[in-house]
Amino acid sequence: MDGFPPSITCHWTSGHDTEEVWFWAPPLLYAGPACSAVCSVLLLANRPAYGNTLRRNGRDA
Repeated sequence: MDGFPPSITCHWTSGHDTEEVWFWAPPLLYAGPACSAVCSVLLLANRPAYGNTLRRNGRDA
C-alpha cells in the first residue's frame, strides 16, 4: 500500500477504469481513530471528577 487512505483502481482492457475503494471508506478510516481518541480523552478528563463525587457522598470508590 503506497498511501493512506487506500486507493485501488482497476484498469480494464476496454479502457474503462473503476475505483474499488468505496467513497465513504476513507472518511471512516479517519473517523474511527479520531472518535477513539476523543472518547479516551473525555474518559480520562472526567475520571477525577467522578472519583471526587463518590468520596463526597461518603461512598468508597
